Amino acid sequence: FRYVFAPGVPLVPLRVSQFSGLVQRNLPHLWRHLREDGHSLEIFAHQCVLTLFSYSLGPDLLAHVYDVFFLLGWKAVFRIGVSLLATLEDQLLNMDLEDISHYLHQCKRHLKLGSGPVAIRTLLRFEVSSSSLEELESAFQLERFKVLLASVPGDGEQDGGEPFEPLPAGLDRNSSESCFMVDAN
Repeated sequence: FRYVFAPGVPLVPLRVSQFSGLVQRNLPHLWRHLREDGHSLEIFAHQCVLTLFSYSLGPDLLAHVYDVFFLLGWKAVFRIGVSLLATLEDQLLNMDLEDISHYLHQCKRHLKLGSGPVAIRTLLRFEVSSSSLEELESAFQLERFKVLLASVPGDGEQDGGEPFEPLPAGLDRNSSESCFMVDAN
């Protein structure tokens, strides 16, 4: 938990990517509709991850959600986030980008979940396995690594002749500057 809320929020991009991947797997029609309409799940995912649903749910239900979060960890956040979108899916599929954005900002007003155990069962109806989160994390890291490699010229200097900035921990250039070495520790 600490790295999500650490300065610079280093794990937020990973958690947002995992959330998007889970929505793609569990709500493919909604995911496609949002992508086609140019809307990114990032805004809603950031609300879920950074505020742990305090922006989306009322205080009576939020206490139960926090209990589940402390019990199940990030799996609870993903399960609840996907369930919230599933609850709103029919309405969102009939909206354009502007309406979706406004609707998700007013999420609290549109949810009819009930309270207590019934609402928690509804919010936890999607399963999220550790293996699926690990798979999504690996895909995220691979994509980030590809972006990093594509941005680094092979001659040891940037386009302006300046030396490269230091690489992230665990990643070093070999002596010829032609490839990278990854420290497995």
